[in-house]
Amino acid sequence: MRATSVSTWPARRRGPPPAPPGPEWSDRGLVITAIVYGTPPWARQGRPCSPASPGFEIFCVPDDPADFGRFAVEQATAKVLTSLDHHFGREFDRPAEHNATLSGMTVLEGLNARVGPCRWQVAYHPYPPNLFSSAFSADDYPEITYGNLGILLGWLRQRFPDRPHAWTVQLTESGINSGQQSHETDQANIVCWSLHNVLGTPGIESHIYHRMQDNPNEGGLQLGLRRADGSAKPSWATWALANRNDLSPAQLSCEFEHLPYTVLVR
Repeated sequence: MRATSVSTWPARRRGPPPAPPGPEWSDRGLVITAIVYGTPPWARQGRPCSPASPGFEIFCVPDDPADFGRFAVEQATAKVLTSLDHHFGREFDRPAEHNATLSGMTVLEGLNARVGPCRWQVAYHPYPPNLFSSAFSADDYPEITYGNLGILLGWLRQRFPDRPHAWTVQLTESGINSGQQSHETDQANIVCWSLHNVLGTPGIESHIYHRMQDNPNEGGLQLGLRRADGSAKPSWATWALANRNDLSPAQLSCEFEHLPYTVLVR
């Protein structure tokens, strides 16, 4: 299990930082993930800000990015991750376009060149190429999806051979649509195949599904394992019961049948 919280930078704090959570969370097998993003008004008062549209001011550059760095590494044992969507290959380097983009490759190389000895890892979002479709394949490059995750892990080892901390990836957001251009049955089947590929790719440490319940504000996407009214879709059972080796008899599927071993896949 994984508990996830979302926050923006806090207001400037006086005095020492609060004590970290007690060891009881680790004793229960829980890993705490804090998704920290956005620049609050107090941190961006001295620089021009031209948001993409009203309401996006939170993504403007702060006065002093070092403030965020100090906040992010307050917890000495925390792993610092940089988040990427599935546009990974250099074909997505389009800095001159109106909606400018940089590829995941370029972002990671730039990050590595600027952080000195700091240890970093990748938080990746391996959505299908078309968010409304459930289809993915081994031929999705220059996008990296559930279908070709091995390219990402191989590239990290090849490009940063002296930085082994970068060889481990967390999948912190990704989901399969069950609405338009898909179906709830397709979603359940593809969730199983995604587990098959994630489990069979060395170097992936965690897999967080997005989302538990459909959100009407996601532009028509129906990624939830449950419907907007809270009722379970077929994919809920797929996700929740794939690795229940704590039951008797065990309920194992989607490549978890081999526990305590895993089978590498291509």
